[in-house]
Amino acid sequence: MNPFVLAVGLTVSIGFIAADASAQHGSIIGKVVDQSGQPVADAVVKVVSPTDRTRPFDSKTNGKGEFGVVTAQIAGPWELTITKPGYAEYKHPDQILAPLSGSPTSLGTITLPTPGAASKKVVSPEEYAKLEAQGKALQAQFKQAVQLTEEAEVATAAGDSATASQKYDQALSLYNELIAKNPDIAELHHNAGYILGRKKAWTEAAEAFVKAGSLAPTMANDYALAGTAYQNSGQRAKAIEVMIDGAQRNPSDVRIRIALGEAYYNGAQYADASAAFKKAQELDPAAPDPLYFLGMIAVSQGQTQECVTLLEKYLALNPSNSDHVRAAKGVIGALKPAKR
Repeated sequence: MNPFVLAVGLTVSIGFIAADASAQHGSIIGKVVDQSGQPVADAVVKVVSPTDRTRPFDSKTNGKGEFGVVTAQIAGPWELTITKPGYAEYKHPDQILAPLSGSPTSLGTITLPTPGAASKKVVSPEEYAKLEAQGKALQAQFKQAVQLTEEAEVATAAGDSATASQKYDQALSLYNELIAKNPDIAELHHNAGYILGRKKAWTEAAEAFVKAGSLAPTMANDYALAGTAYQNSGQRAKAIEVMIDGAQRNPSDVRIRIALGEAYYNGAQYADASAAFKKAQELDPAAPDPLYFLGMIAVSQGQTQECVTLLEKYLALNPSNSDHVRAAKGVIGALKPAKR
């Protein structure tokens, strides 16, 4: 297993994935006023995807009541809410699209309801301060858990297994506390799964990865990690079941298809493995792993020329798996006639 520790939206952590600086983003703009038409400053404008509520994008209105929210690398749809102590929460009645090119999506002027103007829950200054304090406490505890995990990794690299085990246990305890209070944050489950995997608690790790994948579509690879963990615990059938579910939930994710194919391949279910790898090829023709496994399946079925062709294509993609590269070269060398 090679899962990475995540800290998206919380704090910097081990192995986080940096955003592509050249990627396009959408944007939503507008103006917030009160019932008398006066600008409302410092109102929090939050935008969230209805399919992934763990990653909100937010902004605050300026002195003129104006706001601009930059969204992620998808056009939407997005849900928008506006809150400020002393006002009722505003929720935009429609889902919003924010194209990745061209002009920002303008919502015009939005009137923020007063407490008696709507049945929405009113956020009082005291409640607002309490929520803000809870958010800071979450970040601090998360940062501590990440730091402990980093220290455990250093101890592992130094061969100090006792210290590593202690640090992992401390970090896992913090994550479990955070999960009990914040069960819908996918990164918490993922990071707990990572530590459980390091401790070789494979079934528990798999369950944590499944939970993370179910909470956040952008973490679909956690289904593949769950499959690997289940296989490490000897539960190959369960691994396949989980990855089939992950593939159905995330039909465009190539990593799950490859992991599913490997699980079938490990059980000599070559027809199912071929189907999974061919689907992965459709999703990403530049992915090298499907070519490697399809080549190995071909040689197992006596299709030597097909095997050589597939493995040569695999090597041409400069794959990073040194064991597979070595195996592919060995098979080609054994099957392909030497030039004279």
